[in-house]
Amino acid sequence: PQQDATVNVLGTINVAEAAVRHGVRRLVLASSAAVYGHTNRTASLDTPYLPISPYGAAKVAAERYVAMFDRAATLEALGADDPARAIPASFAATTVILSNVYGPRQRAGCGAVNIFARALLAAEPVTLYGDGRNVRDFVYVADAVRALMWAGGCLTTDGRPDLQRPKRVLVGTGVATTDEALLSLVAHEVHAQTD
Repeated sequence: PQQDATVNVLGTINVAEAAVRHGVRRLVLASSAAVYGHTNRTASLDTPYLPISPYGAAKVAAERYVAMFDRAATLEALGADDPARAIPASFAATTVILSNVYGPRQRAGCGAVNIFARALLAAEPVTLYGDGRNVRDFVYVADAVRALMWAGGCLTTDGRPDLQRPKRVLVGTGVATTDEALLSLVAHEVHAQTD
């Protein structure tokens, strides 16, 4: 928990404080579906946060701090001589909640696609936890990057922030994949590459 809090909570606070101090107008926080914990239904922006890991709890706290900085900037701008100009020019933040991201250059030991592929390529046994019916939504890294770029690319042609940009966005494919099906898909791809 201390490592997750140091990196994800204190790190986020440091970035947000520096952004405000240096007049940055837009901050995008990459969050994680780990904020939801285990749920038996498709997650949405209305799904309650029930993290079950230190990482998920730290991401919840980071999201709350970023939202606090956003609200504080808006309240400060309301007190300006010209709030109509000050609010659009003030600091604003968007949180992008990413489902299970996978793709090239993923750290060893992270992510089911990566873990399965590395084990299969090394001809090592693959551990499938539970009965293999755990369901997840997997997002390719390039799609996650596009979502983050969209969230950060909030300036209109006249240079003013797009106030219609949401404060929170959930990024996933909407495709439910069981761990068992994922292992089968990864095994098929690994065998196709090694034949």
